[in-house]
Amino acid sequence: MFNHCAASISIDVFKDKDSLRLISNTAYVGDKSDPQSLSTFKSVAAGDYCVKVKAKDGTKETTILDIPVVKLGEGKVTTLYLSGLTKGTGTTKIGLQVSQHK
Repeated sequence: MFNHCAASISIDVFKDKDSLRLISNTAYVGDKSDPQSLSTFKSVAAGDYCVKVKAKDGTKETTILDIPVVKLGEGKVTTLYLSGLTKGTGTTKIGLQVSQHK
């Protein structure tokens, strides 16, 4: 799978008053990406989270995806990732994908 974004992307997760930026200013991840440049896994407590994806173009940051509830289970390994285009529509629009590993 390959994802190309002209703008830099940030992903934030929120639970109550706690927040965590999962990735910051990532502009491109492709099928031949450099593993050193990818986000590392981060531990997050189980619960229901709000996820916001923001695109930054120059100094302007815009929320392009706002998901009110993503459930993260206790003792589970879950990967959140984006697919689609930041300015896509229909089948090419940006979306959050959730993959649970165990």
